[in-house]
Amino acid sequence: MDDIENDPLIQMGVTANLAQRAAGDQQEFIEFLARDLERALPTMTETTYRGGLFSRKKLASLQVCFDNELLTAEVTETGVNTSCTKVVRGIKLKTEPMPMQEWLALLIDRLKQHAEKNGAARDALEKLFQG
Repeated sequence: MDDIENDPLIQMGVTANLAQRAAGDQQEFIEFLARDLERALPTMTETTYRGGLFSRKKLASLQVCFDNELLTAEVTETGVNTSCTKVVRGIKLKTEPMPMQEWLALLIDRLKQHAEKNGAARDALEKLFQG
């Protein structure tokens, strides 16, 4: 294929790589992802932290808001709980928990769709994934 970025095998490899990293240490991976998404897409990304006065601040949750979906990752003592919430006219209708790998694949798909519509988002995401 001429355009390597649109090669489905490359996209599957990126998704698999991220899923493998997420499976290793989910809490560390979500913190890494939250920092990068906050820098690349600050208006779409919301993070909350806990601790900080006498201990290191730790990520409590990451939310990435798209037009009609809110993807959430909540960090707990035992791992990371991920979910997708359907949103209509600003009202949260239904939240469905999902496995981390499925959530990550959905996040990547929604980021790709957003980047196709928005040049500034595309540029920010390119910088994010280039290093």
